[in-house]
Amino acid sequence: MRINDIPLVMLYCLGSTILIEGLLAFLAGMRKRGDQLIVLLVNVLTNPLLVSTGYLILLRFGMRGYNIATAVMEVAVVFVEGLIYRKFLPDRRHPVLLSLFLNAGSFLIGLGLNYLIF
Repeated sequence: MRINDIPLVMLYCLGSTILIEGLLAFLAGMRKRGDQLIVLLVNVLTNPLLVSTGYLILLRFGMRGYNIATAVMEVAVVFVEGLIYRKFLPDRRHPVLLSLFLNAGSFLIGLGLNYLIF
């Protein structure tokens, strides 16, 4: 990958994450516009940071470091997003489980898409 490819990769990652997690949130019963907006904004906040940090770690430490860092960062993102959902979606029970469901689904579907596309 070249340095010029990074903005497009970041847009692909963010766009696919928003689409997948929005659909999963809808399937989990989050049908209100405001709830979907919170899911979108949470991903706009966390995804670019996760993706850009992952690429920096990949460049510096290689694939093994990237895999370890991704696992750690994904767990952190689940808890951070869970706290945000608890604050802004007070009607939702178990916001950390919601975050885990959305992020695990997004991660696994994203892996599948990357395998098929790249």
